[in-house]
Amino acid sequence: MHQRVKAFIEKHQLLPSKGTLLVAVSGGVDSMVLLDLMQQIGVDVAVAHCNFLLRGEESDGDEQLVKEYCQLKNIGFHLARINTRQYAEEHKIGIQEAARELRYEWFRKLVTEYGYSAVATAHHATDQAETMLLQMLRGTGIRGLQGMLPENHLIIRPLLEITRKEIVDYARQYKIVFREDSSNTSDKYSRNLLRKEVLPVLEKINPAFEQHFVQTSMVVQQLNGWLESEVEKWAKKHLLSTSRSVKIPLKPLLKHKASQVLLFELLQPFGFSSATITQVYKALQEQSGKLFFSHTHRLIKDREELIISRFAASDKSGVFFITTKNDELTTPEFTITINHIPKPDNLFVNPGTALLDSDLVKFPLVVRQWQPGDKFKPLGMKGWKKVSDFLTDLKLSIADKERVWVMESDGEIIWIAGWRIDNRYKITKKTKRVIQMNWTPVE
Repeated sequence: MHQRVKAFIEKHQLLPSKGTLLVAVSGGVDSMVLLDLMQQIGVDVAVAHCNFLLRGEESDGDEQLVKEYCQLKNIGFHLARINTRQYAEEHKIGIQEAARELRYEWFRKLVTEYGYSAVATAHHATDQAETMLLQMLRGTGIRGLQGMLPENHLIIRPLLEITRKEIVDYARQYKIVFREDSSNTSDKYSRNLLRKEVLPVLEKINPAFEQHFVQTSMVVQQLNGWLESEVEKWAKKHLLSTSRSVKIPLKPLLKHKASQVLLFELLQPFGFSSATITQVYKALQEQSGKLFFSHTHRLIKDREELIISRFAASDKSGVFFITTKNDELTTPEFTITINHIPKPDNLFVNPGTALLDSDLVKFPLVVRQWQPGDKFKPLGMKGWKKVSDFLTDLKLSIADKERVWVMESDGEIIWIAGWRIDNRYKITKKTKRVIQMNWTPVE
């Protein structure tokens, strides 16, 4: 294995001839084997260990193991103890995403401060197969199908051609000390479920499936390099960029033989998801005025072009407009669809659906986050109620309250989106036409 890893490093030019490599070590079998391999092939190393304070004594045990190993081997040791849960709550992101952001930000600081040549992580061939499968399941383009790169900025992955089984066998053969992470056996995370339920089936079909994924990723990486070059040529010829916006002309876009692929590559750098880009592509032949959002940008479908502009954080919690009675609004926080339907016999619907008397609803509609002082007449009540009191009665957490949006018609709240319509806009015996609104929050 030593020669294979060394050959992989040389093939992809992952390390300079001189300098110290910072190895990210969790204490698990993958990273402990990586650390040993780097030492065995003569790489000067230092270690970075993150204690994310997520698993109590287990996390502390990991920290102690790595620290003692580095002391025994006289290896430079860096430790970060980070309140990951607090960071996740403050930034409204998942625990895994928070840990990843915190980890890599710390790595970059260490490289800058101490002058390390790169940061090595223990991602291996099995991780590569899992990553590519997850990307396919979530929906992705060519860039997503390439999987993890051997080198990405300062991060290198020397074990990408080594399977997890080979790593475990190496640890057993050379008596490498390591600790098991109990979270790796939990079904809470999609990757773990894939690892436990899907990969064993693939191994039965083809025991060499991991290597085939690695080979495929290398081919796709080359394809992606060529594609990026072609997209760059097209963009230089057709895109109109200013300090405030980027405009994509529709006529040459639609004439392109691979228009959907081209659109995906043009929009993905602005943070638009695969699902949103698919919606944009479907809207190319439709009426102008539709809005789409990533976490950082807004896209307007105009008559002859797509207009992309950055929006401030305040825009996310600002105001959105729905201009027609058959429309869809997609934002980083939620999607709302509006349709006309026949008057239903059964008025009982799930909380994410609102049925309203069409003749009482005036467009354009305004969608915004609720504010102190807002009030409405909840369905089933004749009197007014403050939105804040209504949400308190629901026993929502502060974080959940911050994610509540209201819809206005002609200055009046008609719907606490996903919770309750206003009693004044309900369907009655006199109702002739019905508007159905569906609210889908982004999890």
